[in-house]
Amino acid sequence: MDLKSWPLGWPGAQKETADAVRYYGLQDEAALRAYAGNPLDLLAPIAAAKIPLRHVISLNDRVVPPEQNTLEAQRRLARLGHTLDLVVVPEGTPESQGHHFPLPEAFASARFIMRHSGVLPQGREYFALRDGLARSQTAFEQRKTGRVAFLGGSITYNPGWRDALMRYLQQRFPTTEFDFVAAGVPSLGSVPHAFRLERDVLARGPLDLLFVEAAVNDHNYDGQTNAALLALRGMEGVVRHVREVSPRTDIVLFHFVHDQHLATWAKGEVPYTVAAHERVAAHYGCPSVNLSLEVHERIAAGEFTWAADFRDLHPSPYGQQVYAHSMTRLLDAAWPQTTPAIEERRLPPPLDPASYSRGRFGDLRAVDFLQGFGLDPSWKPGDGKGTREGYVAVPALVATTPGAAFEFRFTGTGVGLMITSGPDARTIAFRIDDGPEHTMNTATPVEPEPAPALGPHARGRPAGGRTHSPRSGGGRRPPGLPTAPELTAAPASVPCFLRGQSIVLCFFLPAHQTGFRRLDPRPRGQSCPYH
Repeated sequence: MDLKSWPLGWPGAQKETADAVRYYGLQDEAALRAYAGNPLDLLAPIAAAKIPLRHVISLNDRVVPPEQNTLEAQRRLARLGHTLDLVVVPEGTPESQGHHFPLPEAFASARFIMRHSGVLPQGREYFALRDGLARSQTAFEQRKTGRVAFLGGSITYNPGWRDALMRYLQQRFPTTEFDFVAAGVPSLGSVPHAFRLERDVLARGPLDLLFVEAAVNDHNYDGQTNAALLALRGMEGVVRHVREVSPRTDIVLFHFVHDQHLATWAKGEVPYTVAAHERVAAHYGCPSVNLSLEVHERIAAGEFTWAADFRDLHPSPYGQQVYAHSMTRLLDAAWPQTTPAIEERRLPPPLDPASYSRGRFGDLRAVDFLQGFGLDPSWKPGDGKGTREGYVAVPALVATTPGAAFEFRFTGTGVGLMITSGPDARTIAFRIDDGPEHTMNTATPVEPEPAPALGPHARGRPAGGRTHSPRSGGGRRPPGLPTAPELTAAPASVPCFLRGQSIVLCFFLPAHQTGFRRLDPRPRGQSCPYH
């Protein structure tokens, strides 16, 4: 940083001294010694511009002594109201006179560059820290173990940002042993997340950190009059359930971008799925990242295009890196070098008392088989068509004849079914207790296509023993969403496979179970095959 220190101050640098004289267009060494354009002389504009600086030095460096170079620069910058981030190595190698040394804190230095090299289109970040992530940081740093779950749809299931975050965590906490729970299931949104949370996430044991996303797949509710309400009830169901059984778990919400979000943001509006999930995040103090808005504003700023670069709501590798970069910026801000104090976490009143915070999968073995249905403990279709992981090799109730029927009893305020379906699927009829019978067409127009789950709802009736009686019909109706009042408030909207001439009911989803208990996590590796 000062030519008088090096090369002029080091006896072994005669060649470098001659090169410097020639490079700067000077006459001799005396002119070089009087030169006033050293980096040490040019710190004022750097300080005025607040350019981030980070230096790695060895304290016993005799070639470029830190006292005459980096430490002097730090003192001058301080007088100018600026800072210099220092990484100090006590001793360099003897053979290099202390000048060479293994680079320490490589991950932190890389994060320093990443943190300060990004340009924000509107000059502001896209994350909100809220109550932060101090609990998970404490667990990772002090206990040296961590369980981290990734709950979402296909964007979480696919390789990309999830892999980047796992690498980040392993590098940020190199002495911590992590158990990563991959709970991404393609096409599922927040409502089915709320019902499968116990089986797919919490059954693994105590959880330190949960990443959850559903802003794309909650558009499965588009066209329903209560779409925004379902998005809120589903996401609150996930967050509140976790808070009730594991108050120390940190939760981060990611709002991924749907292609229709771009037009919504351009009109100055907020997509309903993002708005609903942000309400939940703010209410429960969860950090969140609005990746949907970030992608829109970066496209508007001309940084990249949707068609050629990001490509789809399932991002290209480039788009996955846009996501990962934003996520790790949040984590950098949430996990400072010193662990912050942890305040007691209090559970607030629910945003919506009808959220699915007590949803879970019911037990297929408890069904009363009336006629035509059978329990297949590991169902797979037999038509030779393609399938998707997570939707096959699961317990299922299967019927292939019209008029097949069964009953099951539940206690709560709502119930739903996850089904497989297709363009030649049949109509299901159902009723609750002695109520009227309703029908629902399970057909979808193309293969494969997400389809709504059967979701008869009995909201407002007192909890108690009730009977739900579905049966398969023989007729077919044009595809369309149900309009019966009991269905418009359905607790689930899920993707289904296409299967002809049959009805496959995968799971029951009772909501708001009475006698709800704190989760007793199973030991790692212990499975629960039927619920």
